[in-house]
Amino acid sequence: QSNCFESNAFVCSALVEMYGKWGNIKEAEKVFNMIDSPDLILWNTMLSTYELQGNVEKALQIYGTMLGKGVVDYTSITCVLNACRRSGNLGGCRKNHFTILSLGYDLDLVLMTTLIYAYGDCSSMLEAQEVFVRLLNANTSCWNALLCGYAKEGNYLVCFRHFEKMVVKSGIKPDKITFAALLSVCNHAGLLDESMQILDSMRRVYGLAPDLEHYTCVVDVLGRAGDFTKV
Repeated sequence: QSNCFESNAFVCSALVEMYGKWGNIKEAEKVFNMIDSPDLILWNTMLSTYELQGNVEKALQIYGTMLGKGVVDYTSITCVLNACRRSGNLGGCRKNHFTILSLGYDLDLVLMTTLIYAYGDCSSMLEAQEVFVRLLNANTSCWNALLCGYAKEGNYLVCFRHFEKMVVKSGIKPDKITFAALLSVCNHAGLLDESMQILDSMRRVYGLAPDLEHYTCVVDVLGRAGDFTKV
């Protein structure tokens, strides 16, 4: 049976992925461990399975093994950054930042955006900012990652300042994620008037229809203020 599996890496990866989606980690591991020399795809599939199921410890453990064997690529890094985000593992973010630089992925906006989000989720906006300022041609997603990080730490002054830079100086058009971050930080700070202005601007100036997430933030800040006349 082992030889049969080894002859078809695609089948092994498919089985690991299937068991992972079903939440059956033990069976996924059993298939993975049958292979003496897993290829990069199989390594990534097992790593993704751990990350998908929220088993951050094992995700980081297998990633460390992959690094030691030199079998790490774009997919591996993205996956483990998401694991670091989930667990707030700042050391893991820094380690992967070094790996990104070493492999020359630092020009990839998608990966660097994930890194900014990861630093933000690990409460290190200084490092998130340092990553951001080195980006060339930062797009809406990059700006959103930065705004979401400052919103999470409740720094509304810096969040608004960067929003102004994004729209006025850089000419980047905001999207629904941008406004979710702004409304979130208003919620944390109890900024009622600002919340209403942002919601109005979202619809009137940018033509974006608010979602449940946006309205939830506004209702929350109205509740804190004890003012439901504006609902």
